[in-house]
Amino acid sequence: MRKLSWKLGMLFFAFVLAIEMVLFVSLYATLVHARIEEEFAQLIARGNSHRNVLEKNNDRTTLAHVVMMESEAETDVAITDARRRIVSASSGIVPFAKRIIPLTNGRHIPRRGMMVETDWKRASHIAAVSPIQIGGGGKQGDMCICFKTLARSGRWCIN
Repeated sequence: MRKLSWKLGMLFFAFVLAIEMVLFVSLYATLVHARIEEEFAQLIARGNSHRNVLEKNNDRTTLAHVVMMESEAETDVAITDARRRIVSASSGIVPFAKRIIPLTNGRHIPRRGMMVETDWKRASHIAAVSPIQIGGGGKQGDMCICFKTLARSGRWCIN
């Protein structure tokens, strides 16, 4: 009888342990996915905010101010004109921005902005783009905002 209770106890323990492992793995995956989606939404919102400021005050001073504000933040910006040439950018982001800007060619970028680089595991940055439209006219350029990932270090996480 003692061996039977021992075996049942171990079987119950193994069953509970297996259920806990499955639940914790699924919880972890869900939390990571939610965190990534939250970062994407925050990046788009920040880009839209800068875009709104640039649409209200489209001059060199405002461009310099937006770039200066992002130089102290974890994000970097690149602002393009209607021909997709970089007009102003944070230091160090220009090579990445030159790779991202062609991804928007021929694509309709909605007013609410969109993510153009979402591969946070392999890319050096994730990036969002918001169109700049001044005075209700056509598109005057793009506000590209980037957030550095730790993909190059081999770790799979966002700063």
